[in-house]
Amino acid sequence: MLNNILLRNGLLYTIGGVLLQGVNFFTLPIFTRLLNVESFGIVSIYNTWLSILAIFICFQSYGSIGNAKINYTEEEFREYILNIVLLSTVIFVLWILIFFIFQEKISQKINISINLIYVMLLQSFFNTIIVLKTTIYIYEQKVKEKLIVSFINIFFNVVFSILLIKYLYIQKTYIGRIIGGAVPTILLGLFYYIEILKRNLIKVKIKYWKFCLTLTIPLVFHGLSGIVLSSADRLMLEKFKGFYETGIYSFIYNFGMIISMIWGALNSAWIPWYYENLKDKNEQKIKKYSINYLYIFTMLSIGFLMISPEIIKMMAPSKYWKGLNFFPLILLGNYFVFLYSFSVNYEFYCKKTKYIAIATTSAAIINFLLNIYFIPRYGGIGAASTTLIAYFCMFLFHEMITRLKLKYSILKKSCYIKEIVKVCFFIIIYYLFLENLLLRVGLLILYVVITIKKNIRI
Repeated sequence: MLNNILLRNGLLYTIGGVLLQGVNFFTLPIFTRLLNVESFGIVSIYNTWLSILAIFICFQSYGSIGNAKINYTEEEFREYILNIVLLSTVIFVLWILIFFIFQEKISQKINISINLIYVMLLQSFFNTIIVLKTTIYIYEQKVKEKLIVSFINIFFNVVFSILLIKYLYIQKTYIGRIIGGAVPTILLGLFYYIEILKRNLIKVKIKYWKFCLTLTIPLVFHGLSGIVLSSADRLMLEKFKGFYETGIYSFIYNFGMIISMIWGALNSAWIPWYYENLKDKNEQKIKKYSINYLYIFTMLSIGFLMISPEIIKMMAPSKYWKGLNFFPLILLGNYFVFLYSFSVNYEFYCKKTKYIAIATTSAAIINFLLNIYFIPRYGGIGAASTTLIAYFCMFLFHEMITRLKLKYSILKKSCYIKEIVKVCFFIIIYYLFLENLLLRVGLLILYVVITIKKNIRI
């Protein structure tokens, strides 16, 4: 197993990802106590707008790196990286000018101060540079370097935030959390920005800009739709229910993102391996590992679900425990994100980013329309339900595109159905035995043993 690149990198990414997320995970109890529920909600809204801005600030130029790595020689690839950094810089400067002209109107519209808007601009740009650098590490299979960058960013994010909240922004604690998160990102991003420019002879080539924009402009719609799916619920909760309800929902949503983080770690190892084997036409090998991947992630999702009530109660004061009622919906939504990645990864490989944008935008529209009806009536549980429905629709849309339009499928429909049924069964167990940890863990162990014995093949 350790000689297998996919398994080795998957293991390293997962362990590293869990350790990295562990910093955020184990500091959640600190921030749920340093910030009141309303401040937690304000920080969540800031991060939502930050995510939206990050999509437009550089047109997600890093989304083209995988295709560039396949299509260009090593020398051309280095030139390409320099050129998309220069392209991102031009776009960033244009956004600075736009915000400078309309700063007061924008500040009033999104309910964030002008100073924090400029912090947001800098943070989003330099975070793009960090993502670009770590994406290069992923495709070059430099696992350790990628993990080190991520760890430095997260660690100092947490440390700076705590210091600022405790000693500088004692009254307005949400500012301390925002600035504490922004400063390490800006400094680390600036370091890599200078490194990329210094190591390469600046030579603008429009062909690289065209290659990048052709792939990434559709991804702007995909990314924006993804933000609508993951964050519009919080913006609408704040509008209809206030920062308190938003704070509870944001905490539970962030907690549920742990399973999404694990998928991200696994996917970082999966994509380079998957693309190489697609290129070499190793279809049987891909199908074999895809089935294992599906079984393993289902086990991880169910395992996390079964122990989550006790962890949530340890992580936050009782004011947040209301979120236990809708946590399984959030987890199931993240599970559908994992499922649709099988189709999306193939669409990226085929450079069919316009199809990705269409599918994700359709799901986002469904989510937005459902939010308008359900959030004012049902609050957090309504937001979780609509997000789940939208992610399920997105899974179906992408499956339809790959099966009907691209004439390709990795897994049989029955494979998906069986694993979805398993997760839904354990969600029922969650609700029926919410106060009985021993029974939940017992059923979990039984399921894991049977699955490994019957299904997992190396």
